[in-house]
Amino acid sequence: MLPSLPDPNEFEICIICASPLEAAAVSVVFDKIYHMGDTNKHVHEQQPIPRNYAAYTMGRIAGHRVVLACLPGLGKVYSAGESRRLKERFKGLKLALLVGICGAIPKSPDGQDIIIGDTIVGHRIIEFDFGKQYPYGFQRAEIAEHNLIKSNAGIRRFASKLEARREQLENRTREILVELANAGAYPGLLSCVELGCDSSLLMSHTRLQNGTSEKTPATHFGAFASGDMIVDAAEDRDEIAEREKVVAFEMTAAGAWVTLPCIIVKGVSDHADGHRNRVWETYAAATAAACAKAILNEWVPSFEQVTVE
Repeated sequence: MLPSLPDPNEFEICIICASPLEAAAVSVVFDKIYHMGDTNKHVHEQQPIPRNYAAYTMGRIAGHRVVLACLPGLGKVYSAGESRRLKERFKGLKLALLVGICGAIPKSPDGQDIIIGDTIVGHRIIEFDFGKQYPYGFQRAEIAEHNLIKSNAGIRRFASKLEARREQLENRTREILVELANAGAYPGLLSCVELGCDSSLLMSHTRLQNGTSEKTPATHFGAFASGDMIVDAAEDRDEIAEREKVVAFEMTAAGAWVTLPCIIVKGVSDHADGHRNRVWETYAAATAAACAKAILNEWVPSFEQVTVE
């Protein structure tokens, strides 16, 4: 028998993850879990969830009621469909955090190193793979809805607050990572050598050379390129980043953006250059989850949640 749950309309926050790895990292930062599984009689009206629906986890993070949705697959189709279902079932949603891993450029536009485990927070996206392939190259469609998509005014104000409190956000993220213990352990610095990367193509990172990165994952703010296409070559990464003025690449936001008030919170697991590592991905998922919890510490609910939970 399922325990009694809060009214679904009292959930103001949802977190959307594209993979079980990402969702597992987020589930660790819950302070309390009401329900975890594929079915929920309160939310799904006593009907089993079809296999192409997300699995839900409901609970509390940083004092807020949160529903976590783990998508059944990657890409815009899955995130778009689940975003509509979330909006229908949890009618009080005010904030959707898209939490997980991403590829990123090695240096931010202001020259800051972006390394494995750093988090990228964004409230603007480009749907970069919507267009036509010509003999001379790909041309993105110049249609307003597929160009730089900004979030609503309330989300933009909240994102500005987060950026203004970047130092506090980074400090709280690190504290949460310490609480996560092994889940947030830095994976080390030798992986590029172990992968056999061409030494002539390696980029140096001052933060790695001076040995400060292990205890200090940084938070960066910027626009994301979102789409169904995986960017897996440094040359393509740099060309897209320069053309679209983005700092990171992911596959969920474009489907959710028009339906839910979104902020993207992604841990950097690679530099969109074809070099991937499961250990890096696990670490990046942990830093993203920790950053998401730190962000929720800054969120002010629209109504007081009186509870004896």
